[in-house]
Amino acid sequence: MKLSLIKLPALYSIFFIFYRALELIGALVMNLKAFSLPAVGATLMQWESYLWYIAAFGIILHLISVARSLNDNNRIAYGNTLGICAFIADILIPNYSIFALIGHVFATRLILTGANNTIEPVSEGSGRHAL
Repeated sequence: MKLSLIKLPALYSIFFIFYRALELIGALVMNLKAFSLPAVGATLMQWESYLWYIAAFGIILHLISVARSLNDNNRIAYGNTLGICAFIADILIPNYSIFALIGHVFATRLILTGANNTIEPVSEGSGRHAL
């Protein structure tokens, strides 16, 4: 599968999922001594005030991908919309990041399966023969 502007947000989301999972594990470990979910949420809120631009870049990538894929495939557009909502949730309510992670997984899946179902046009000299 060739990388394009339509699939680039899915790749960024995969890296962001791993980053956010590590951040969530780090917040859990930091508050392990006197464990409470509100303390974990407060830690995540504190970290997000410094790291919000990482999610903002993901929103920009999804907006570009939506603009490029409006006429191609609805599955890609739905995946990008879900990805935008998940990144906004990551910025605004990072203490519910587990639900945003689930949204990122579904968005990435929609984008990649939609991109695989899209028929790419065959150009001359590409080495591919039209049937």
